[in-house]
Amino acid sequence: MIEVHGKLVCESLAEVLRPSRAGLLVVDVQNDYCSPGGTLDRTGGDISMTRGVVPAVVEMVDAARRHGVRVIWIQQTCLPDGASDSPAWIYMKRRNGVRPDHCLDGTWGQQLVAPLEPRADEPVVKKHRSSAFVGTDLDLILRATRIETTIVIGVMSEGCVESTARDAAFYDYYVVLTPDCMASDILAWHEASVTTMSGRHDMVPWREIVQHWEAATTQSAVPPSLSPAAAAATWPGLSATTSTPSEMLQTDYSARL
Repeated sequence: MIEVHGKLVCESLAEVLRPSRAGLLVVDVQNDYCSPGGTLDRTGGDISMTRGVVPAVVEMVDAARRHGVRVIWIQQTCLPDGASDSPAWIYMKRRNGVRPDHCLDGTWGQQLVAPLEPRADEPVVKKHRSSAFVGTDLDLILRATRIETTIVIGVMSEGCVESTARDAAFYDYYVVLTPDCMASDILAWHEASVTTMSGRHDMVPWREIVQHWEAATTQSAVPPSLSPAAAAATWPGLSATTSTPSEMLQTDYSARL
């Protein structure tokens, strides 16, 4: 960490990705975007990329859980009868060919793609716009659990993933994106988003992120060594010049005789 204007700031990617400060936001990996028979598939969209990214998402979620990184699930949600849609939002959806019943609350299409399944202690945030911060309690959840870094994965790269990542930065979170753990129905749009967002935020392959988590976990598992002076202050009777565990034990034993 480095101090800038009296504030501690992460100085390296390893610090940004430290499990104790990171949260994994899994955005919109839902049947209507990723599964055969979902609305994207039924309306002629290409789900090869969105479906193809699912195994990587599964592996990254599993890795996050192993290393104590909090997982937050984001679900695009449309309320029945257009209750969550303004006229402007309906216009945008119609312009882009989005069916009014996509990700309809309570339907199979809104559900996460198997085998993804939130655990009981993992929040599920339902959103009605592209950004997971708009009209939701996501910011409250992140701050309540002291998350400082948002790692954003999922679909669509140029849409809800990018929108959520941009807002995360605007809400003062560190932002990390993963080019191989996000996807779109249009490859060119995915690539454009990766190029654009790489200019603003860390764009890190998911396996490299997991390597940082593993290194941090290994480091935190090694107990810090005490200097001889600190050891003497902690355990009265030890010599401040003692430097090895065997010597400390011998000195302690002698002090008790």
